Amino acid sequence: MTLLCVAHGCGAGPTFLCLDPDDCGVDGICEANGGCSFPDDTCDSGRRFARYTASANECVPLDESSTSTTSMPSGPDTLEPQTSSSSSGLPTSESSTSADLLPETTTGAGSTTSSADGTTTDATGSSSSGGQAPLYDFFDDFERPDAEDVGNGWVEKTPDSFALIDGGIRRVTTTGPYPRNLVYRPDEAWTDAETTLELSWLDTSETYGSPQCGLRIQLEDIDDPNSLTGYLLYVESSAELTITRQIAGVFTQQYSTDLSSEVTEGQLYRLRFRAVGTDPVVLDGYLEQWTGGAWELHTEVHGMDEGMDRVDSPGTLAVGGHQQVELWTYESIGLVVLD
Repeated sequence: MTLLCVAHGCGAGPTFLCLDPDDCGVDGICEANGGCSFPDDTCDSGRRFARYTASANECVPLDESSTSTTSMPSGPDTLEPQTSSSSSGLPTSESSTSADLLPETTTGAGSTTSSADGTTTDATGSSSSGGQAPLYDFFDDFERPDAEDVGNGWVEKTPDSFALIDGGIRRVTTTGPYPRNLVYRPDEAWTDAETTLELSWLDTSETYGSPQCGLRIQLEDIDDPNSLTGYLLYVESSAELTITRQIAGVFTQQYSTDLSSEVTEGQLYRLRFRAVGTDPVVLDGYLEQWTGGAWELHTEVHGMDEGMDRVDSPGTLAVGGHQQVELWTYESIGLVVLD
């Protein structure tokens, strides 16, 4: 996928311009102005421009909506995207993601969310950030009655280590280190995917408590109490954002960067984690903060795993935490399949 970044929009709120229909992903159209649009029944044209693209969040004008286009705006306001690097000097994938390109006001027909009774249904409700849930292949807002079990098809590796409290899930008992404290999808696996985990910290007085999300988590050894194989993105107690490759519960590769600033209790954040490719595996991790009605970048970390032990087989989605309890709450989680 090739995208251009408009010079006036680069930075905290980048604007991406598409080159051809494939740039906008499933159900997306590359409109004549270079913006990606997606279905939205509230617009007269039936389509709305995605956030971070040209004409962000606006309805596509009725006389401009098209089925596809390869036209591309030109002029001094466009430039080639710059390649950033991780703290270890490794190149990163493109900064845009499928989640960036998805409009906040629409929901995919194939996406799922949880209902009050814990069943899975089409996602049509609001996300924790106030807008409607984006186009996810899987979405759970945890808006169910308080319960000891997470429900909605999730499996707790260690029973009673998490609980549903006030429309979110929290670590509630001390059950040992992080490999034991997973909540995962037992019957689903993906290779290329991006997940977004909304959270807020309840207590930052002593530690951040290692909130984490995982991709390509291997099911073959997940039942071993001390084993975990896959990739994790988490906020370390030492105030770093870290991506790690785990092989049977051992740190075998790690990319870390210092947080750009302290996090604020009660503020809504999200961990956004993307794993793409098999040789190499390109890993992108972000901590974002909900500010002024939009997600703003707080800290980012990137890595490229070319090692012999890289996890190149499909794996499941998981969230977890370390030994500390009641330090944060997970408000929602979504996943976009990029295969």
